[in-house]
Amino acid sequence: NVEELYRTIAPHSFRLTKGEALDLPEKIYIRRRYEMSETCAQHYQSLKNSFLTLLDSGDVVDVNNAITCLLRLQQVLSGFLPGEDGSVTEFANDRILQLMEIINQTEGQAVIWARFTHDILRIEKLLNKTFGDGSAVCYYGDNVKDRGASVDRFLNKEARFFVSNPSAGGTGLNLQRSGCQTVIYYSNNFNFITRAQSEDRTHRIGMSGAVTYFDLVADKSIDTHILRNLK
Repeated sequence: NVEELYRTIAPHSFRLTKGEALDLPEKIYIRRRYEMSETCAQHYQSLKNSFLTLLDSGDVVDVNNAITCLLRLQQVLSGFLPGEDGSVTEFANDRILQLMEIINQTEGQAVIWARFTHDILRIEKLLNKTFGDGSAVCYYGDNVKDRGASVDRFLNKEARFFVSNPSAGGTGLNLQRSGCQTVIYYSNNFNFITRAQSEDRTHRIGMSGAVTYFDLVADKSIDTHILRNLK
């Protein structure tokens, strides 16, 4: 009895969208396109065509359904593949080079969203090595005890980079308090709610200027399909 429910609550409630309530700057979207390395392209095409690929170690990575294949294709784009024994094989990673180029071309703090924990830890390690220990903090499912400290260090501008999984840090956080105007999506998933919510961690009351959202997009890859699906 949905219509009856609506009539019952109508005198006592109203709906106001964010756009109607707040006068905020428009979001700026930029797609950073690049070509896959030869190694990455080989693994990508092999998985896409036959659902398996051969690593340099001699191990075979195979998938048994299309959903798992989509997941593995994204991991290939990030320069790694997990083995059946839990080990991870890394190879030439053009994606992280594109990330570093964006960072070097922008100023101030940045929020970096990545789907996989392996990426989050890899990015954090590289940023701390490049810009100094403590430059980057991370926020993901398994580091619950360190999450609060990571948020505080970023908001207090003790850390320049906040690296997180949208599923973990995409809701409930106010990251705009630091004045961050650069958001980079290292990788996305197909969930529009996590995308929209993660965007609004920095697009909210207290903004000091427009926020620019960068999406890393490998040519002729699942990246384009995911963004089209989200749109």
